[in-house]
This record gives sequence, structure tokens and C-alpha cells, in this order.
Amino acid sequence: RFAEAELACRQALARVPAYVPALSVLARVRRGKLDEGDVNALQAVVREAGVAVEFRIGALFALAGVQEAVGNPERAFNAYWAAHAACLERDAAEGRAFNAAAEDTRFARLAALRADPVPVAAGRPRPVFIVGMPRSGTTLVEALLGAHSRVLACGERTLVPRLQREWLTMITEGQPPGAEALALWAGLVTSGLPLGEGQDHFTDKHPLNFENVGLIDTLFPDAAIVHLRRSPLETCLSIYRQEFNKLWTWAHRLEDIGAQYGRYARLMAQWEQLLPGRVIHVDYEAFATNFATAAPALVERVGLAWEPQCLDFQSAPRAVTTFSAVEAREPVTPRTGRAQKFAAHLAPLVTALRAAGVDPATGPRPARDSSAAGRMRVVALVFALEGQELVVPALVAVRVRAADMRPRLVHRAAPRLAVEEPADGPVHLVLVVAQHALVHAVRLVAVGELLACHRGREVEVLRQPLVVIVGNGDARIAAAETGALAAVVTVLGHGPIV
Repeated sequence: RFAEAELACRQALARVPAYVPALSVLARVRRGKLDEGDVNALQAVVREAGVAVEFRIGALFALAGVQEAVGNPERAFNAYWAAHAACLERDAAEGRAFNAAAEDTRFARLAALRADPVPVAAGRPRPVFIVGMPRSGTTLVEALLGAHSRVLACGERTLVPRLQREWLTMITEGQPPGAEALALWAGLVTSGLPLGEGQDHFTDKHPLNFENVGLIDTLFPDAAIVHLRRSPLETCLSIYRQEFNKLWTWAHRLEDIGAQYGRYARLMAQWEQLLPGRVIHVDYEAFATNFATAAPALVERVGLAWEPQCLDFQSAPRAVTTFSAVEAREPVTPRTGRAQKFAAHLAPLVTALRAAGVDPATGPRPARDSSAAGRMRVVALVFALEGQELVVPALVAVRVRAADMRPRLVHRAAPRLAVEEPADGPVHLVLVVAQHALVHAVRLVAVGELLACHRGREVEVLRQPLVVIVGNGDARIAAAETGALAAVVTVLGHGPIV
């Protein structure tokens, strides 16, 4: 409905000439290709001494987009720089300033925001949180998921960030929230949603929820958390090119943006260590390049059956209210190459990223990457033949190492077994039982990098192991839920495990 949007802007400008909000929207809808009269009106706003600072800022951002559209990155960057200089002047006048030391302290406290998981309330919708730095592709993923018949796309909700601030305040006052308060918070997040018929999932794509992975895991242990990561240079430059809320005080200097990216990267690495395998990582460039195949894979990883209309999400009748509103209605393409055009101006950003330990081109990557199907080898052990009692050996030590995801049959019956080298991070042990076998409960005990498996004890979750008990052929499947992760593995006879 871009034509309707342009018409609305023209009607506003007919009533109030040089009205900057209308000109700014018009510049977005037309991708910077404004008429000469519109450009002259923006330039007049910038030159006018008594104009409100918010209008001058908006006019400068719009003019920067105009210069990009005509292929003049030098003038475009100068306009962006002037816009941010005006933002800094406004912030100084209003008593705001970015405090890097305070931000470091705040980030250091975020990893502590964890508690015992809130029980999943019966009948409540399942959340899908889409997180990452701003401008990393979160709108694309929400548009994809929002086209699914079971998903209500809710955009950038602010409640979880508010709960984070409340939790930090309560900790500071020595009164962290208890189980009842946390359950109430979970109810607040999921209440009042305008779910349609058949919708039992909802999205929250507030990008800064990357700060709140621990809080999300506590309130919603069943939630899907999708993390978007994009080239640091492209991400940070894209942030610099946008007029964010005035409270985003770190978004006005390239060096501050680079340092903030470093904080984000370190925190995501912490979440990966504290909650291994909890987050679905998506590389934006690869995802957008191979969208036709990557989209179904992501939908299924979120826990939904694939629906073809998700590929045509641009046609879905839903509002998009982020900076990517125009792009969300266009064909999916990897938006790369802009940083190269502005390379002459990005030295402060490159320096800040490197100082934060971030590769400017590729960024950090978790040691165990769950963004694609596979980095961790799954070792499968079959201890019993059909109809026999399963006798777990007194000690079975299994070591796994990062590799491909395709499981392989290691052994059928052995009193003792050790394979591979210790892994960095958690060890996943899969017990695969033949059809009709009688299964003794087992206890999983961590021994250094090993898992010791003892017979006759209750299942105890340590280091988030995975235990799966299944049948073969057409047998009915039963899975033992360890509380950390559940899955189903099918054994086709005694052949390959798929």
C-alpha cells in the first residue's frame, strides 16, 4: 500500500508545507528518490535557524537517504554525521549522555537474571522471541513466521525489557522476585493477545531482547529463541543510518556503536555457555541468500510444520512498523555491500569492533554453532536386541566432539565404551533401545568431560544430557524427558540411525 502511504504524505504536505514527518515517510516509501521540490523543502528546514531540533534531525536523515539514492556516499555520510551531531546537541540540552562505564556494569549484571523456570501454564500461547542487534534481520524472520497460520506477529513489544529493568532494581534493593512474581510476569507477557482462530504462537521481535535470554528462559522454558547475526560492519552502519529513539544514546557515534556491538557479542557468548543449545542462531546473509530452503528449515526448528504461504510473506495482510517496513514488502535478497561504499568513513567503527574482539566482517561465532543442522556429533548406543531386557553396563563413558549432526551407530552391546575426544561444552548422550526392550532407569553422572551411566537410578539432569528411548520399525515411540532437551531418534532395524 505504498501508493496510499505516498498519497497520505502529499495530503499532509498540502496542509502543512515542509512538514518533516511527512517528508521523512515519503523518503522511506520512495527509497530516497524525492522530487526536487521535496529536496528543497528539506534543505530549507535544515537552514532555518529557529526550526525545532527534532525537525532538523529528521530532515538531515531524509537528505542523507536522498544522497544515497543518487549514488553519492560522501554527501550522504556528511548528512548522517550532521544528523547525529544535532542528536548529541539535543541530548546535551536535555541532560542525556551515553555512559560507557555504566553500560559495562549493566551488561555485567544481565547474566545473573536467571531463576528456576516458571511452569508452563496450560493453554497459554507459546512465545517465539527474535533477538539480535538492531538492523540484523529480525523483521525478515518475524515476517516469515508471522505468515504462518499458527503465529500472531506482535512486533517489538516492550514488556520484557521493562521486566528486565524491574528485576535489576529488585536485585539492587535486595529483594529479587520470587516464584509467584515470576509466574505473574509470565502471565502479563502472554495475556491480552489478539490471537486469531488456530493461533497458539506469538512473536516478539524486540531486538534488544538479546539482553534478556536468561529472563526469557526463566519465564518461558518452552519458548523458541531465534538469534539473528549479520556482518558487524553492515549492522553497525545500518544503525548509524537510522533515526532511533532519543533514549538510544549509544547510537550517535560510530565508536560507541562498535563498542555496543562488542557488549552484545560477549553477552551472547555468555548465554551460549550458560544455556547451551537454547538459542537458534541464524546468519542473516546465508539465510537471505538461500531463503527458499533456509525458511522451511527455520520454521521447523521453531517447532512448526512448514506452510508454503510463509515464502510469500510479503502478501500477508499485517502491519510492519519498524525501520524495515519497506524492505519487508520486497523480495528477499541479502542486503550487503553498503559498508564498502562508506569504507572511507568507517575507521572509528572498525577500530572499536577490533578493540572489542569482534572481526568487523564476520563477527564472533559461538564455539558450538546451532544455526545450521549440525556441529555436534550425536553418539547413539544400542544396548539391547528386540525382546531382551536392557541391562545398562556399570559404567559407560561417552565422549563426543563437535562434528556433523548425523547420528551414527557406535556399538550394540558393550560392558564399557569410550569414543572420540572431550567436547568443548556439554556432552549429549543418546540411548537408543530396540523394540520391546525393558528399560531400567539410569542415572547420568558427570565425571569431568565424561558422562557415567549407572543402572537402577532415577534420571538426573547434569550438564544437559539428552536421553531418548525409542522403538524401531513401526513400533510406538516413547521419549524420556530429562528436563533439558527432548528428541526422537528412529532406528531403522539395526542399520543407520536417521
